[in-house]
Amino acid sequence: MADSALDRRLCAATQHQVTEILEKALETTDTASLTAHLLSSVEAGAIPPTVFHAYLPLSRDPRCLAAAIRQTHSASIRREAITKLRKDLRTGPEFRATWAALGGAAGIAALMRELSVSDVESLCRGIAQARPQRDTSAAAEREEAISELFSLVYKRKLDGLDDEPNHPDRDERPLRKTYGQLLSACTANVRDQWRRNEEPSCKATDKVKAPYPDYVEPGQDDKVKAPVQRRNASVRLDGVAWLLNEGNLDKFQADIVEKIDACDAKGLKVDAAKFMEELLLPLAKGVAKWKLVSGARDKAWDTILASLKRWPDLAHELDFEPDGLLSRAIHWWNYVPTEERHLRAGVVLQSLLDLVPTAAFPTLSDFPDILRVKPAHRYELFVWLFRSPKKYGINVESPSDEDREKLKGINGFPYRLFRLLPIDKSINLLNLLAEIRPDKTFLEPEISRYSGLTILSHTPDSTGMTASGDFPLLNSLLLTHLRPKDSGDASSEVQGNTRAILKQRMTKASQSREPSDRLAWAKSVLFLSIASGSLELYANALRWARRFDKDQFTASRLYHNDVLMTKEGLGLLTAIPSNDRLPVVPVATVGANILAANNIVLQILQTAAAAIQEPSYQSRSWSAVGKLANAVTRARFQLVNTFQTYHHLSDDEISRLVWQPTLLMLVEAEKFVLRPEFSRMGLAKLEGQLDSSMLAGTSEVRDHAWQFLDHLAKARDELWSQERVKRYPAVLTLDAPWPKGLPVQSLFHFSFDSTERVLKLPYVLSRAKAVVFGDAKTLRSSPPSDDESRAAISGFVDDYAACLEIYVDSLDDYEGTTRQARVASAWHHATENLTGNWEHARAFWLHFAFDGFKTWIPGLSESESARRSGSGLSFPQPEDPDVPMEWHPDPAAQATEPVERELPGDLSCLECMLSPRQTSTATSPFGNRLTPSKKKVHIPAIPGFWSEERHNSSPPGSTQDVYIAAAMLYINSEVGCGKSLMMQPFPSAKTPRFPALYLADDFLERSTPNSLFDCFRILETFKTRVPPELLLRLARSMLEGLAAADEPDDAHLRLTMDIILLLSRGERPAVACDLIRDVLIDGQGDSSWHRHLFNAGFLSSLPAAEVKGFLNSLTDTMVERLAQTKHHTGSITPSPSVTPYITSGLNSGLAPNLAANLAVSLTVRSRPLIKISTVKMLAQTLRGSTVVDEHITCSILAKILSNARHMDTKIAGIESLVEVFASTKDVKLKERIMDVLRSRVGPIAASLDERYPMTEEDWAKAEADGVVPEIGGMSATDRPLLHLLFRTGLNGEFTPEWEKRWTEGVLLAVLQQSTENNGRWIRLFEKVHGIDRPAGETLPPVPVVARLYNDLIRDRPEFVTIETFAHLRQHVMANIAPPPGIAAVNARIKADAVLGASHGAKHWRALFGNGSIGSLYLGVNTCAALLNRPASIWQTFGENGLTVPLIQDFLLAVADVFIDTSDGRALDQLEGALSKVPSGGGFNRKECREAQIAHALPVLGSIVSRIEGLRTPAWQRDRHRHPRRLPDTFETRLRMLPFPSTSFNDHAEPAPDAEIAAFAAEIISLIDELVRRGRPHHEEWNTLKAAVSRSPVSKSDFLRVAVVLGKGVADPLDPRELTMSDYMRAELTRELIRRGEDPRDRDVMRQTRDLLVLQWKHSHDEVIRERARATIKGLKEAAKSRRDGNQFWAKYEEEWNSALAKSVARWGAKSGRLPKKKNGWGDDSSDGEY
Repeated sequence: MADSALDRRLCAATQHQVTEILEKALETTDTASLTAHLLSSVEAGAIPPTVFHAYLPLSRDPRCLAAAIRQTHSASIRREAITKLRKDLRTGPEFRATWAALGGAAGIAALMRELSVSDVESLCRGIAQARPQRDTSAAAEREEAISELFSLVYKRKLDGLDDEPNHPDRDERPLRKTYGQLLSACTANVRDQWRRNEEPSCKATDKVKAPYPDYVEPGQDDKVKAPVQRRNASVRLDGVAWLLNEGNLDKFQADIVEKIDACDAKGLKVDAAKFMEELLLPLAKGVAKWKLVSGARDKAWDTILASLKRWPDLAHELDFEPDGLLSRAIHWWNYVPTEERHLRAGVVLQSLLDLVPTAAFPTLSDFPDILRVKPAHRYELFVWLFRSPKKYGINVESPSDEDREKLKGINGFPYRLFRLLPIDKSINLLNLLAEIRPDKTFLEPEISRYSGLTILSHTPDSTGMTASGDFPLLNSLLLTHLRPKDSGDASSEVQGNTRAILKQRMTKASQSREPSDRLAWAKSVLFLSIASGSLELYANALRWARRFDKDQFTASRLYHNDVLMTKEGLGLLTAIPSNDRLPVVPVATVGANILAANNIVLQILQTAAAAIQEPSYQSRSWSAVGKLANAVTRARFQLVNTFQTYHHLSDDEISRLVWQPTLLMLVEAEKFVLRPEFSRMGLAKLEGQLDSSMLAGTSEVRDHAWQFLDHLAKARDELWSQERVKRYPAVLTLDAPWPKGLPVQSLFHFSFDSTERVLKLPYVLSRAKAVVFGDAKTLRSSPPSDDESRAAISGFVDDYAACLEIYVDSLDDYEGTTRQARVASAWHHATENLTGNWEHARAFWLHFAFDGFKTWIPGLSESESARRSGSGLSFPQPEDPDVPMEWHPDPAAQATEPVERELPGDLSCLECMLSPRQTSTATSPFGNRLTPSKKKVHIPAIPGFWSEERHNSSPPGSTQDVYIAAAMLYINSEVGCGKSLMMQPFPSAKTPRFPALYLADDFLERSTPNSLFDCFRILETFKTRVPPELLLRLARSMLEGLAAADEPDDAHLRLTMDIILLLSRGERPAVACDLIRDVLIDGQGDSSWHRHLFNAGFLSSLPAAEVKGFLNSLTDTMVERLAQTKHHTGSITPSPSVTPYITSGLNSGLAPNLAANLAVSLTVRSRPLIKISTVKMLAQTLRGSTVVDEHITCSILAKILSNARHMDTKIAGIESLVEVFASTKDVKLKERIMDVLRSRVGPIAASLDERYPMTEEDWAKAEADGVVPEIGGMSATDRPLLHLLFRTGLNGEFTPEWEKRWTEGVLLAVLQQSTENNGRWIRLFEKVHGIDRPAGETLPPVPVVARLYNDLIRDRPEFVTIETFAHLRQHVMANIAPPPGIAAVNARIKADAVLGASHGAKHWRALFGNGSIGSLYLGVNTCAALLNRPASIWQTFGENGLTVPLIQDFLLAVADVFIDTSDGRALDQLEGALSKVPSGGGFNRKECREAQIAHALPVLGSIVSRIEGLRTPAWQRDRHRHPRRLPDTFETRLRMLPFPSTSFNDHAEPAPDAEIAAFAAEIISLIDELVRRGRPHHEEWNTLKAAVSRSPVSKSDFLRVAVVLGKGVADPLDPRELTMSDYMRAELTRELIRRGEDPRDRDVMRQTRDLLVLQWKHSHDEVIRERARATIKGLKEAAKSRRDGNQFWAKYEEEWNSALAKSVARWGAKSGRLPKKKNGWGDDSSDGEY
């Protein structure tokens, strides 16, 4: 069957039919033959690749899969095959067969060498991801096979990692990362070898991530890699964290953490944040997901706890965030399956809670969110939270006297907390707090916006801002929910207490003078009655509240949603107990409660009706009253099923108990609001008291509920019928189809959550059916025209569409029909009987009624699809296959315009019933008038041939081919070369998938698309079916048309490029290579399209051989053009690559010189011969590219560098070379790249001007002519090559070894050559200008860019030699203390205006005229900063490298010059650089501070000593003193303050007491020095205060420093007179207290309190007393206003108040004096005297 007939059938069929044809073909043909035939047909273009897509799942022969992967003519077939490969490799038998069919590891490796990069990546990913199930027999076999493949394709051997670049089985492309994906599927031994031997990469993105699969135990010898100490002194756990990001390592992660915990703390410094984020959190997340063996999860949590105890800094990372460690620990403890493990988990959780820092511990308001665990576990967790020593330390189960004292100071217990805990525990806790706090002000009200409408969001305080809640309310509510067996005889006593409290609150409400107070107390009365659970008390309270009906303010707010619609109030009125109270409420009580609740609903309705008489009545203030009945009924719907199930009640019993009273209540309420005198209430609605969402949230509507709804509909219909007759007697005379009661849509209008709509409403269904199948004569008759009848009808018109929906949704056994049958029956009646043979009847009914049921209407979908799509199109059969025929793709198509049509005849009753709600405009249901109008239906247009609707609905293959041929031919006829593309059958006359044809003129004239891009979208839609050969013909034809056009259209150009892009992204991207190359080379005017055509994505889609040939050809052509550009004479040589298709036989009728004309046309419009951006694009595309061998990449880039003249091109080439240099492991290639850069780039980078580098001939001519060459700019923009070379490697691209070789082999060579060039320039400059230096004076060797020394020391100090540093020192000293010769030249340049304006003089000044400030940036500040880096960096310096004494000596020499020249500004900047601790850059600030103390501060000390050594009395008396001025050393001493070491920690922690004392002592010493001077010190004092208050000391330590500074300043028991030093210490102490933050240490707060209250406030010195008073006042204001920065004072306020009396009394006993009066915070009403 495998012949051309099969191809024709497959090509013309739909995808489903293709599957059926192939299944039959497999029954009669062997798989191998059919596979070979299908692939050859796809290659020829006889069938599309989608046929083989369908064939792959049907064929179970692995050879078919192997052939699909190996074939080279369809990219999509290969992708589908690789996807199937992943599935076939999962089981043992299929794996063996498939692996063998692919040729084993050797065959796959050979195949990968030929595939494109994207295909290799897909194949590797598919093999790696196709892992078998755990512990299957296929696992070991699969791992061995993949390990063999990995050893073949991976570029380095696993045992020794020796390079074998010429190995025949290895892919030479740099695909190590891609092939590394296979590692996760290899054996454990291979993974161990790889991790042990693989050279660590400097880039995280280059690391091959190979985590252990979860079914393989890691080897016993797995060790955590030792911490790697980087050049920048940052210490982290390299080689560990990156292994943990896959989340499937179970035991391995725990082992990593355990081994880290076992390390010596001195040898391993842990970054707490990263340790938590990269190790502990992933471990906690992972164990929550993994299927672990018994106890493994518990052990993991034990490991986490051990880490937290081992590394105390980790505790700072603990918090209660949803994804945090504690939340996951609580989740684990909450769901532990066994009691024993639950107890063990509880021990771990308690230990974790004990470690939580005080700042991160939750407040009481956060407790409810944390307690969202199983109800049985909530109280236990609550007890643990309160027992935590860091925050509360209280045992609430058995509180001691100390615990009770602590509870007295705790406020803000949220209501939600008591609602979450078990009721008995909540009541016990509430009673305990009430006993300890008799004032009962410890509660916190609910916030309604968070908790919904609840009575708990209200407090009697009318301001609503009270901090305490309503204790009687909460107590009553909890007791109401307590089971009777637990409450004993207390129920009557509770009711009695509640009645007494209600009476008190009623009295307060009645006697309150302010409206807001009356409202607040009235609400509290209603809410307390609700909390009591007594319907009697609630009814009485509502009756009592009617006394406020005349109070406009109270009445307008007392019946809002927040009062009537609270969840507790609705729960009471629902009268059906919730699940937790079902056992304690008898059935009889439920029935009585429902009757009482119904009466309350009607009572509230009557209250609202009575308020109508009041002048201030506004209906919106009573809107909640109209919603109450619906809310109560809805709640009963949600609870009745559980109630029925629990008590085993029948449907009849439920109906009598629940639904009959509810129906009577609803009917009575509706009857009440229909009374004319109550129309102002606005509650009379056609839908009744229940809204459409009444059934929302009800998952199951049982039969008794349906019966209730049906009876309710019938009762309401009777009620409204009576009401309508009363108002309009003409209703009695109305005939069909007008209802005398309610319309059908008002009888049932509810939406509900049931998965399938099934209505069990006999009465409603009978009404709906009568409308749907109404008599045609009656429905088509005219509606009444007299006013009386129309007024009687009003808005009471049945909605046909709503009736149809109700009828269709009836039970399937209703009349023995199904939904589909009911739809079909209704559709037949509507289209045949109601609208007759009207041609637009279908569209009419679809629009007005049946749109939601169109899929169930027989034959509608097919007819509509056939009418609007082109599914029947196909090619005609030619008489002679070799003769082209004129072709009209769709001769029968007739496009129409959209129109609107009315239903024939006069206005009918039926039209009134279609969308009747549109005729209702009045607010009252009786206020409408029947105002019908003719109904119009929109008849959509029939689309034309090119319309998207015709071909976007998956038409059969024959139709798709018709559209493909039509689109290609139409595009070609418009913008092609003028000849048809299909003059011969394609692919051949024997298998003519596309016959020989051309478009008919009639079609071209009549069927015109909106634009040619509509045709292109067709090709894009069916791109997998478009033959690449035909698309190639079209692209060439369009290029020829583009070349022949005098002024090519932009749209023509864009469409041409879109076609080429489609070809390059299609089944055979390689066929687009020639076209893309021609456009890149010869289409220079179209360069905006180049990056779209030529990019990494396109190259990665090409097979290895194709991409190599394409790049070589493109490079050779570009180099040829660049060479022509160098010797351009005006002629243009067309690319020889534009003519290959002339002789290909595809377009044999084309003119021989057409390609040359095309090339000339493409290039004449653009100059130069080749754009720089094109060459630059090639270089940039190769940067980091993996599509070709690295050697080929370097060869291409070297060619570009050799011939490029433009700087951008050079930069792009160098960047790409550097990328290859950093990524390759080939040592020889690295050396070759360095040679290229050193020989071809280095001389340019070292030249005087990179853009115009001087040759030796240029130098000789300049020296002969006496012309000083100009120097280029010094910025990175002016010298991009130099900037690029010196910045390369700074981001960790190189290993330390190659970074050294790069620096010494490239950078230092550039530096040396630049120095030589600059020296040659200086000599010529001096010669031309006749400058003679004194004998023996030499100039320091300086490069052209003087800052290079600075950059080298800043970025690569470990490679700076003593010799290089000596050059820097000479250069700096020549600028700050120039020798006579340099000073003379500087003076001459300054004096000679002409010379000073020259470029040479500017460069001289840049070298030797920087002065003191400018010289700091030549390396001085960098050397100072180097002393502040961690001491560990000096270990990486060589023997001939920099040393600390060498740099210190240099800096002191510079400082001596600044001191000698009285340059205080430069000296200040130098001191600032020495005293600055680095931040960022990966440095540990604490280590930097240690280095600063050891290396930098001694330099500052030496500077101070030298200055003070010069400031002698003799110097002071000398009128000719030298230096003239000496700087003040006070600020230098401030820079040397001994800040506590913790000031430089990443995590704030308290500093040791000794360091705090030393810091304070030095401050006191400086203060004493200022006082001893005996001269004005205002500026120095302000500087000292600023230095201390803005110091790096943690603000939480400010109070500790303040206590030490202020202690002993003003002791009341010490009668000594205070000195100026004492006052200054007091002022600084006050400033530190004001700026301080919460120290989280009560001892510090106590010491601060004692300082301010017991010492300063009672000092005998008035100044100190006033400062104490002002400080305390400021703290009190901050605590009250919660200002940022001092909020923490508020939480200590009560502790201060409670401890104050005892403390003051103790002090008074010692001093013999007692305080007069105390008022918290140490404040008093007297003047502070005792």
